[in-house]
Amino acid sequence: MKKGHWFIGFILLVSCPPLATAADKIRVATAGLAASSAAVWSALETKAFQRHGLEPEYIIIDNGTVGAQALLAGELQYLVSTGALAIAADLKGGDLTIIGGIINFIPFQLIGRTEIKTAEDLKGKKVAISRFGSASDFAAREALKKLRLDPLKDTAIIQVGGQSARYTALVQNSVQAAVFNEPLSTITVKKQKMSLLADLANMDLPFPNTDYLVRREYLQYHRAQVIEFMKAVLEGMRVIKANRSLGIQMIQKYLKMNNAEEAGIAYDYYVGQHMGEIPDVPSRAALSAGIEQITGKRDGVTPESIRLVDRSVLEEIIKSGFVKALYK
Repeated sequence: MKKGHWFIGFILLVSCPPLATAADKIRVATAGLAASSAAVWSALETKAFQRHGLEPEYIIIDNGTVGAQALLAGELQYLVSTGALAIAADLKGGDLTIIGGIINFIPFQLIGRTEIKTAEDLKGKKVAISRFGSASDFAAREALKKLRLDPLKDTAIIQVGGQSARYTALVQNSVQAAVFNEPLSTITVKKQKMSLLADLANMDLPFPNTDYLVRREYLQYHRAQVIEFMKAVLEGMRVIKANRSLGIQMIQKYLKMNNAEEAGIAYDYYVGQHMGEIPDVPSRAALSAGIEQITGKRDGVTPESIRLVDRSVLEEIIKSGFVKALYK
């Protein structure tokens, strides 16, 4: 038996899929491509969803705003993206809720072209994000504030798209700075000799960066399915945490990376350092930061008033003993 495959065999023993004549077809989307989605990739690769009575269709959407629109329209059942999307939707009467969180801080770095060395150099220049209201938008604004720059007056924040598009724009000088996360941050600085202007990833700034989103109505009527979905994700987390080489292979496959060393940077950061045993919901501080970003206010709207999170799914799974058996 190959190294690491013993654990996949163990997963088959502890899994308790629901009795059903046919698997439930679901659509799962991740907004953009980042190694914070590794648990989903692991669940896909090890057939964890199928063992829990689900037949997944996996979709990659370039940005979270489009993903949230698809989720609200019922075109998706599960979205992995920033919890800020739930905030924006619910403020307008939507019914999105967060059932688990992966990265609930800002894992971005602001990187400028080689000639941009200081905050003063960045004045009047273009800064690339994915879309307004996204986690990258929040990160860019926070980074500029750390540099004592006014995001609205001192720079032009430009919607460019996903990390690959931002990378290309930066290299081609279409923009002079952009926000990235690992491993592209390290690649941009080391290989392209670009300038690291602000490292938010090491500041532990709370923010609902990467979360599992569903519609509240869907959860209400398909609760058993949502529980099985999260169990599959938990299995994916356990597998990828137990086997670094397997995790690197998955990251290479989904991020289309040829370099295993660079994929290892992403694995060590997202899985090794920041992936726990359960995808717990964001802290209140993280949710409040998201609300402040969107509303521009510190008071008034609260995470509770717009029913942002529902931890009952995780609580039910934990109470059942599933997590304890998984990590026994």
